Amino acid sequence: MVALGLVPAPSGASAPRLYTVMPSSEADEITGPSTVEIFNPPSFDLAATAAVEGLKPHHFAPVPGRNVALISHFSPTAFVEVFSLRKNAVVGTIPTGLGPRHLTFNRRGTVAYTANHDGGSVSALDTRTRRLIGTVPAGHEPNFVAFARTAHGPRVFACNNGADTLTVIDARKLRVIKTIRVGQRPFDMALTHHDRLLASANAGDNTVSFV
Repeated sequence: MVALGLVPAPSGASAPRLYTVMPSSEADEITGPSTVEIFNPPSFDLAATAAVEGLKPHHFAPVPGRNVALISHFSPTAFVEVFSLRKNAVVGTIPTGLGPRHLTFNRRGTVAYTANHDGGSVSALDTRTRRLIGTVPAGHEPNFVAFARTAHGPRVFACNNGADTLTVIDARKLRVIKTIRVGQRPFDMALTHHDRLLASANAGDNTVSFV
């Protein structure tokens, strides 16, 4: 997995850096320790490496508006690591459900949501206090999550790869509102810019469902 982070330079400007977690996918192919590799554009020379403490990392997700990123992991890990973009080091962990994979954030970056693939749940994390807010059940094998602002309030959608459904969660109250049937083995999702339409990529039958 690859991510682009912005780190404040001494002058106060932002210097872009490219972050990769190697190895990070797929779970069965990760048999040893992993590292975060940091590259400096435009030359893309390797500037530094940092150890990853958890087993089988998968997703490196910079927190919007903050100088940290969250690293999620395949099972058997049940936490995300907090990675400082200033120190280029893991500085803590936040508990989640089992096997958190992909993450999404609210617009301010104050809350992160994880799709806990092996726990069948979604966890909400406070990125400021670095604490677990709560965990809500989802469908079987949730793989991806998306945060959306709707006329009825903020929502989190989880695509359940093992259930052919999307779980709709009230992001404030952390409760399931409804379950929507989509195509086979939904794997990923994308929202339009106004958050009114969500597309589900269904890997099992090569279709796209629109919600």
